[in-house]
Amino acid sequence: MKEEILFTSALGIRTPWVIEEISFREGEGKGELHIWIKCESGSKFEYEGDHYSMYDHQDRTWRHLDFFQHVCYLHCKVPRIQTKAGKTLLVEVPWASESSKFTLLFEDKVLVLLNSGMSNSAVGRHFGIDGKTIFRIAKRRVVVALAEEQLDEVKRIGLDETSYQKGHKYLTILTDRELKKVVGIGIGRTKDSVNEALMEMEIRGSDRELIKEISMDMSKSYISAHQE
Repeated sequence: MKEEILFTSALGIRTPWVIEEISFREGEGKGELHIWIKCESGSKFEYEGDHYSMYDHQDRTWRHLDFFQHVCYLHCKVPRIQTKAGKTLLVEVPWASESSKFTLLFEDKVLVLLNSGMSNSAVGRHFGIDGKTIFRIAKRRVVVALAEEQLDEVKRIGLDETSYQKGHKYLTILTDRELKKVVGIGIGRTKDSVNEALMEMEIRGSDRELIKEISMDMSKSYISAHQE
């Protein structure tokens, strides 16, 4: 019971979520700490002003920050609700984003290490995962941050590429030339990358049809995207 109280405090777990079980598994090198979280019986979940009981659940697992030098995983049977309109929705958990396999605290630590100057591969080695996964974590957090910042009409854009991982990988960067700020990011330097960046811009409230002027390099893929 004392363990549950300790980890409830450490994880910031609040009602209706409670720790159900904690187990430690020996492994090669680091051991593994597994924490199971459940929802209190009879809990209700709000959606568009109405409150719903659990309809069914979905098993989810997230990588968390290490505890006492042991790799930590959180597990939960996340409730799903069925709305009056018949939609089945997964309840949001407070410790992780909807589509992520990592907790918010884990992702925060990744961003801190990247901001300190470490490369994706170096951060990956630190956590025992690959650099591509680290990049996807950072990319998703950037997209979320950008989406929360709404845009006015973007009329003059700059389209450029930047490299990372010692020049082996590329990003397509879309900027508002008047405000001199990033409005969209795409992975790679292809026509699809440009479209991804434009979609991010539109999510934030600006229509690509309003663009009057484009400044870009002479990449064939960028020229093709411009013509379309």
